[in-house]
Amino acid sequence: MIRISPRARAGITLTEILISLLIMAVGMISLATLFPVSLMRVRDATRNSRSTILAQSAYGEFSSRKLLDKRSFLMSWYGNNALYLNGAFPPYDPFTVDPNFINTAVPGLQPVIGPGLPVCYDPLWRANAQPSPTLGFLPNMGVYPHMAMEARFGFGVGLLPNDPVDGAPPSAWGLQRITNFMPGSVAPLFWPYTFPTPLAPYSPDVAGSVFASNDDIVMQTAGNKATNALAVNGVGATIVPDLSGGGVISDWKYSWFFTGKQIDVNDPNASVFVGDIVVCESRQFNYELAYGIPMALGETPVQAIFGYSTNIAYDGFPVGGDNLILLRWPTGMPDPDVRVGGWVADVTYDRIGATSQSRYNTAIVQNQTTFYPGQRCHWYRVVKRSSSAAEIPGVTSQPAQQGFRRMTVFIDGKVRAKTQNIGGAFHINTALVMPSVVNVFPKVIYSR
Repeated sequence: MIRISPRARAGITLTEILISLLIMAVGMISLATLFPVSLMRVRDATRNSRSTILAQSAYGEFSSRKLLDKRSFLMSWYGNNALYLNGAFPPYDPFTVDPNFINTAVPGLQPVIGPGLPVCYDPLWRANAQPSPTLGFLPNMGVYPHMAMEARFGFGVGLLPNDPVDGAPPSAWGLQRITNFMPGSVAPLFWPYTFPTPLAPYSPDVAGSVFASNDDIVMQTAGNKATNALAVNGVGATIVPDLSGGGVISDWKYSWFFTGKQIDVNDPNASVFVGDIVVCESRQFNYELAYGIPMALGETPVQAIFGYSTNIAYDGFPVGGDNLILLRWPTGMPDPDVRVGGWVADVTYDRIGATSQSRYNTAIVQNQTTFYPGQRCHWYRVVKRSSSAAEIPGVTSQPAQQGFRRMTVFIDGKVRAKTQNIGGAFHINTALVMPSVVNVFPKVIYSR
């Protein structure tokens, strides 16, 4: 007979099972956390690679298609705008002149020396954004220039408060959003770059092929193909590309535009431009109403203090805080979508010549010195941001105003233009928050 020692183990105890489950749970949780982190890394890598490739393509497009050839602008919206304004305004060069369409009695900007005016070269937006009748505008009012619908880049007059120093409208007029791609109906008469009108969905999409990445294919939707050419529903096969337009249709997941200026307005050939190729992901091309003002969808202008610091020098500019930006906006306005790793732009712009001169040309001691231009576009990458909070006069660091909210943004370099403090009041500078921007590439463009 075999005797079993009472000291022999009869099995696994409950304590050991619980410890094993705990160890396994910790391992499974650790493994599970790797998936979202890896997905984020893949997404960031995809954005970086796709935006870099698209920026290289955009740089090549500038040369191969001569996109910034000054003759193309003088032959399109700006040289023949009598077609749209019945001759009310003479032709002009948008890189050097900014007519004041809002108030024709007050002259706009006409620089005579040095660099030209910063502009937003954005043909893809111009080709696709059409004012909706629900906004109180009729079709074809999106043409530029148009005194009722300019849709400038970073326009914030009416949203930002008046300048606290002189009480005039803020320096938030926005850059001219220009294009030299003509509508298909009149393009044969002037310039070969065309884009389809809303009534011709099957027209060749020239603007889309130039300013967007065409490797994101749109799949067909379920259902049968409609007999009406303007209401195509697909052919029912959702796993194959949509060919209803006569070719493969892309979804424009990645697109680009250019913000920059002509280096020298006295250059007779106007062949050198400096600025940034801005790459967007899933950008929206439409209008929205903000406080009754028609604006570009996905572009939020807010008040900004660039180089924010409480230490102010004798000339009115802050000392220190070179990588800080203070953003301010009215309490009734939704908090801007500022993302770490995203971008904000300094789009401070005053289109009234006399106001620009008084605000941004300041005498120091006995020398007349121009500090920072009153028309600029500088892009900054966000590396850290504070949470949004209400301003509390007497508690919040100055400036503080009842009815406003604020956020402090840390950027990856120094600001290229600071906000001046005059007698305790800051001139209104403008920042643009645009969440769709994923990368910005500084470039010098040669158009020969």
